Amino acid sequence: MRIRIHCFLAAIALLAVTTTAGAQERRILSFHDDTYAITGPSLRQENIDVKFQISLKVYPVTLGPSWQMYFAYTQTSVWDAYGKSAPFHDNLYRPGLFFEHVYGEGNVITFAFEHRSNGRPYFGNPLASETVEDYSRGMNYLFFRWTHPLNAALTLDLTARAGVGCGVGDYDRSQKRFTQDLFIGYVGYLDAKLSFRRGGFSASVMVTPLWNRSVANVTADFSYRIMARCPALFAQFHYGYDEALCDCVTGQLPPCNIRFGIKL
Repeated sequence: MRIRIHCFLAAIALLAVTTTAGAQERRILSFHDDTYAITGPSLRQENIDVKFQISLKVYPVTLGPSWQMYFAYTQTSVWDAYGKSAPFHDNLYRPGLFFEHVYGEGNVITFAFEHRSNGRPYFGNPLASETVEDYSRGMNYLFFRWTHPLNAALTLDLTARAGVGCGVGDYDRSQKRFTQDLFIGYVGYLDAKLSFRRGGFSASVMVTPLWNRSVANVTADFSYRIMARCPALFAQFHYGYDEALCDCVTGQLPPCNIRFGIKL
């Protein structure tokens, strides 16, 4: 766990020292998705945790007048920082290769291959009542995303995914079907996101429908940046299974959290 924290701090330090000193200098890394640290209570359980996310991409390679390719890595961690021994509840690792095409007035089409895993080993201790491998989750998928600015303040993102689970629990324990159910009942195949930005204020709502139950994963973000070079105040509401893959358990209700902190 210390190694992961050290890698997180090293990535932040590397990002800080690669800022441009002139017009001809390029950054090695830049932000890909939101990078933040937040804390707050669960609305279903008597629990307060910490969630942080770091998302970076390498400088894109130009493939043509309107095409570029880049590698990105996103890590999301849910940390029971206030609990006894302060264990990490789960970590979500998402490396991916992205191809982007820009056309028209700010429209973007993205094709990508992404791996998503919580990094838990496939093999554990078969004598334990709850073995490590029971919570191993992994999947590979291709996705297509269309980003369309509705006006100067509103942007719509629509994403369609296709893929398969590549490691869920111990296959000898009749978990084979659950491997595919990850996409239908917990992660979903589609995302719809509406974003608003005006001045230093931004907000977004993303909904992922789940087909084998009457629920959806929902994430609502709100941020306000007082000054351009300062971190933004950040609040997030999350309901669903998709922020910690170990919560994808048959019969378990989706977690619900509201958290507050800062976003870079």
